[in-house]
Amino acid sequence: MKYKLPMKNKKANILEENTLSTIIAVIGILLILFVIYKVYIKINEDSEINKARTFVQSLSEKINAVKINSQENITLTGFSAEKTWYILAFDKNQLDKPDKCLFDSCVCVCPGVSTETCQKQGLCESVETEKITIKTTYIPIPQNLIKMEVTKTEKEITLFSQFTKIEVDEIIKRVG
Repeated sequence: MKYKLPMKNKKANILEENTLSTIIAVIGILLILFVIYKVYIKINEDSEINKARTFVQSLSEKINAVKINSQENITLTGFSAEKTWYILAFDKNQLDKPDKCLFDSCVCVCPGVSTETCQKQGLCESVETEKITIKTTYIPIPQNLIKMEVTKTEKEITLFSQFTKIEVDEIIKRVG
C-alpha cells in the first residue's frame, strides 16, 4: 500500500515565508530608527554643551575685563537648551565647590543649581578675584539676551541680574 504524503498548501507556504521576512524587516527598521534616535540625541547634547561652553567663556572674559573699583553692565546672548542652565559662582577659599575650581575663584554654567551638578555636568572658568558672589545665589540663563551688573573691587566681584516678568515666565515654561 502506498502512503501518500499530504500535499502542502502552496499559499500557506508563501505566507510563512513572507511572515518571517516581514518580521525580520520590521525588526531591522526599528533597529535603524533606534540608532538614528541615539545619534540625534548625542548631537543635540553636544550642541548644548558647546553653547554652554561658549557662554561661560564669554562671561568669564567680560567679568575679567571689568576694571577694578568700577561697576559695568554686561550683556550676553543666552542659549536655548532642553533644560534650564544656571550661572553659579564659587570663591577661591570656598570649601564646597567643584574640583574644576580647585585653586581659583570661578563662574560656572550648570544644568542645575547644586555643586554636585556643576561637578558632573557644569562648565567652569576662572575669574581674577579672591571672592565672587551672585546676589541671588544663582542666575538662570534665558534663551535671549541676559543683562548683568558686574561690580568689581580689588578683592571681590559681585554679579547681579534683574529679570523682567517676560524672562521669568519664559524660564518657568522651560522648567515646566
